[in-house]
Amino acid sequence: MSGMRIFITLASIVAVALGVRVWGLQQGYPDLYGHVDEVGVAASIWNFFRADTLRPTEFTYPDLYSYLVAMLVSLTAWFGAGQLEDTGDALILLSFADPGWVVLVGRLLSAMASALTVVVVYRLGSQAFGRRCGMVGAAFLAVSSMATQQAHHGLPDSTMALFATLCLYYSWKLYRSGSWRHYALAGILAGLMVSTKYNGAFVSFGLVAAHLL
Repeated sequence: MSGMRIFITLASIVAVALGVRVWGLQQGYPDLYGHVDEVGVAASIWNFFRADTLRPTEFTYPDLYSYLVAMLVSLTAWFGAGQLEDTGDALILLSFADPGWVVLVGRLLSAMASALTVVVVYRLGSQAFGRRCGMVGAAFLAVSSMATQQAHHGLPDSTMALFATLCLYYSWKLYRSGSWRHYALAGILAGLMVSTKYNGAFVSFGLVAAHLL
């Protein structure tokens, strides 16, 4: 396949992946959340602004995902604060006027992370087993029902999956090259992965395997 054909094919696959992940993203908004865990995560994120603290109040998951969503929510308030000069006041007002907004932003982050994972799968598959394998893997992930369902939730799963796939990718590159740069990148991504969801720690064994092999 030529370079342009590969780009167009991969771009089409990613577009499909993003489309099915964004479709239905507003389920239950603004009155209800789609997943019971979204309530606790949303409350913890809103508390960052209401109590002016970075201390979490929800411990089902680590806090990196909540901090990422809080940062994105801050950006939406900064752009849409209107007549309120204080962005902090705008965020507190938003937390009461539209509490489901933080879930919607979290779901958008999940959808974007899940779509980016398709690209990483292509890179890993194509470099390890050839472009055809990479493209087939990306296509399967693009329409995977589990990945799509997780991307519809304002929860850490899809973001953790992105970090996990990147960790595996750089662990494989470490196995092939033995480069300290790949050691560092795989280690950093392992940390980000575990900081997003605890069970991501199992993927870090790929880094150990790459070192031993």
